[in-house]
Amino acid sequence: MISALLRNASRAAAPLAPRVGAQRSIYVNVRKSQDADRMAGRLQLMMAQDGIFKTLALKRFHEKKWQKNQRKAGESAIRHANKHVGSMISFILRRKKAVSVKMKQTD
Repeated sequence: MISALLRNASRAAAPLAPRVGAQRSIYVNVRKSQDADRMAGRLQLMMAQDGIFKTLALKRFHEKKWQKNQRKAGESAIRHANKHVGSMISFILRRKKAVSVKMKQTD
C-alpha cells in the first residue's frame, strides 16, 4: 500500500514532457528602440529552438497528394497570420513613433 502511494506520488511530481506538436504561446516585449525586423528575428529564433522548422522539413518527404494540399493550405494560413502580426507590429511602432514626435513638439 505504501509502495503504491510512493509510486503514484513520484509520477505526479515528475515534470511532464512537452507533447510533440504542442503549442506554445510566444510573448515578445517590444521596446522603443526595436524595429519589426528585430522582432521577426526573435520569433524565428524561438520557432527554430522549438524545432518547428525541422519537423516541417521532415514532413515533406513521402507525402501523398492530399497531404501536400493540406500542407499548402496550412502554410497559406501561416503566411496570412504572419502578415497580420507584421502589420500589427508596424502599426504599434508607427504609433509609438508618432507619440514620441508629438511629445517632442510640445516641449
